[in-house]
Amino acid sequence: MLSDAVDLAVTASSPEDPRLDSHLIGTEALVAVTLPSMADGGIDAPFVSYDLDLPLIRTWIAANGLSLDGRRPVVSVPDLRALRSLVLSGAGWTVLPDYLCQGDIEADRLAEIPAPAARPSNGLRLVWARGALRHPRIAYSRDLLLNALDTPRMKSAGTV
Repeated sequence: MLSDAVDLAVTASSPEDPRLDSHLIGTEALVAVTLPSMADGGIDAPFVSYDLDLPLIRTWIAANGLSLDGRRPVVSVPDLRALRSLVLSGAGWTVLPDYLCQGDIEADRLAEIPAPAARPSNGLRLVWARGALRHPRIAYSRDLLLNALDTPRMKSAGTV
């Protein structure tokens, strides 16, 4: 974004760079899932992750007061659909956004690992470079998206 290669992006994290701004546009519930035949193993079974930092898994584990005790994933792939496919093939359990696994849960292809305390959510944000709003087409596009998503905005230019 800072190199002007991208004007607007949807991310699952808040930007850390002060030259970027963002607005919360929605949330996704995070669900721990596995094959129904592997559900009894819970989180003690092998797991697969989106990346080695375990962002979705770490959020779910923390919200439920659990620990992985230093265990690492058996496989890591940077694509949520590929991650879902790995779980469907029996590679282990993982944490996915609800929209990506709800149909498989309802069809009994996947089973939810019950959250002992909470089913956490992940914020989705529209992100842009602060200076990019000087360009009318980018400001218009951002406003059009935010209005279409019907998300209330603060009047200040600060991050919401």
